[in-house]
Amino acid sequence: MNDLIVQPLQSKAENQIKPRVPLAVPVSVLVIAIQPEAARETARELESIPNLTVTHAGFKHLNPSQLQDHQTVLLHMPDDSAHALHLVQELAPQVKNCIVIGNNVTPELTRSALRAGVIDFVSGKPEDLDDLIQAIYSIADHLVTEVKLAPLNVVINAKGGSGASFLSMSLADQLSLMTGGKAALADGDHLNASQSAMLKGAPEYHFQDALREASSLDDSAIKGLMSQFSGIALLPAAPFGMLRPNHFDFSQLPTLLFKLRTSFESVVFDLSRGAEHWSLPVLKQADNIFIVVQDNVVCLRDAANLIRYAVRELDIPKERMQVVVNRYLKNPNSLKLEEIEKALGTDQIVTVRNDYKLASLAMEQGKPLSVIAPKKGITKQIKEIAQQAQFGKDQQPQKSIWRRWFG
Repeated sequence: MNDLIVQPLQSKAENQIKPRVPLAVPVSVLVIAIQPEAARETARELESIPNLTVTHAGFKHLNPSQLQDHQTVLLHMPDDSAHALHLVQELAPQVKNCIVIGNNVTPELTRSALRAGVIDFVSGKPEDLDDLIQAIYSIADHLVTEVKLAPLNVVINAKGGSGASFLSMSLADQLSLMTGGKAALADGDHLNASQSAMLKGAPEYHFQDALREASSLDDSAIKGLMSQFSGIALLPAAPFGMLRPNHFDFSQLPTLLFKLRTSFESVVFDLSRGAEHWSLPVLKQADNIFIVVQDNVVCLRDAANLIRYAVRELDIPKERMQVVVNRYLKNPNSLKLEEIEKALGTDQIVTVRNDYKLASLAMEQGKPLSVIAPKKGITKQIKEIAQQAQFGKDQQPQKSIWRRWFG
């Protein structure tokens, strides 16, 4: 097992700027200033935050409807204190979240602003930009408490061919049975598009269509774009879609994720091609990341690197990650689970037995394991993973009185 020792990541990576975490919910911000250039500059500084939509306006050209169309207003204070006081008293009461930006905020202006409903004050100095960004993240964290978000489950191959696509489909099927509603399954393989093939679907719309329309999709529209199966609503990838130039606008991915999570009881994201730059927002927002491996040295080395990168570079807590040893055979030639735990530095490990014949039959017929073989060991193991994903490791779903009586 010495072969599994993973070298530290290159120091160059540690100096790179980490991608920002997407806001917990989409937030629309309107930046207002007497000088339009000041508003434009602030908007440019903020536009790199995923899930944030920023527009700007000068006070003279402000349309009252713009205040109603945005959840948050950033108000640049002019140097003239009387003018600043007038702006705060006029605009702050009209919006839900108002943040004042200024360097010369007097005590009188502070008192009046708080009475008018201003929630925060931030300096206009460039070195204090992080304070403004943190205030916006705090607003998003508050807004997310007002909506119900489905758990986001990512299934990712540590090494290609480990079985993430089949496990994603099987997990989504089990989740739909547990919640009593359809589970959303998003295919992140924009090369092979394997989910449509496994489910024997002929989709009319694809992932990139949903991305393109993400900002305008409501609950009915997003479900209409997805391919419907018995318990799964599939957001399918297009074969070789990633090879087509200008085919994707991934800037809308956080918005699409949010709408999936508010439209379904559970969401599964298939990242069978592993981590890619476009998929980082998915990984960073995931409640559960299932890293699919097989019990060989090369695959485990890749898994160790993936865990290390997720923790160090993406700031993802290790507790959100669980290793799934797929196609596991317990025999003298297999690696022991204790060896795998030691190599990967985690005890969050589950196994799915090797049942090639049954898995092949399910894919050939385009039917999930719950239909083909509901009582087989592989089906039960995936069901246990689904229970942990939906209800937590220490909780079990509540049975109705009918299920308690009749099983």
